[in-house]
Amino acid sequence: MNKPSQSDISLPMSQYLINMMAAAKINNRQLAEALGYTSANVIAMLRNGTMTLPIDKLIPAARALGVDEIFFLIKGISEKNPTLATALKETLGDRLISKKELALVEFCRTHLDGVDADLLDPELLALMKPRLTAMREAELIKHQLTTELLRKEDTRSGPKPGRRALGAKN
Repeated sequence: MNKPSQSDISLPMSQYLINMMAAAKINNRQLAEALGYTSANVIAMLRNGTMTLPIDKLIPAARALGVDEIFFLIKGISEKNPTLATALKETLGDRLISKKELALVEFCRTHLDGVDADLLDPELLALMKPRLTAMREAELIKHQLTTELLRKEDTRSGPKPGRRALGAKN
């Protein structure tokens, strides 16, 4: 069995959260307030992966970050409980569609003008796959660049007040 490439690996929720917060220009305190937390430390724990976002906070977080609620909900549930995510997809699959996915369906319907064409035609799928793969790769690169930029900004700002620098003596 081949080892999966980076493009085959889902971005962890903690990393996705970091990138979406950067894109939305929301800091830990602002997201904590939007989710009803009194401490921004909760968001820091979500970002570093020591805590997972509770299911009841997924939709409010999606709204605060400006990301698709269905996509974010399924991403969060998939990471927390893959079996539940699979069951939801199997039973509600046709209702678990993001706004962007729905736009693609509407595009197909408009351009097919009432014809119920086989959108799973192997030839069509073969044409679409390289473009979809390229789109996924571009998103992963964008997330990686955001992470690197945030890491550089953090390094430039020096140690946080009240914390000693890494490797510093007591």
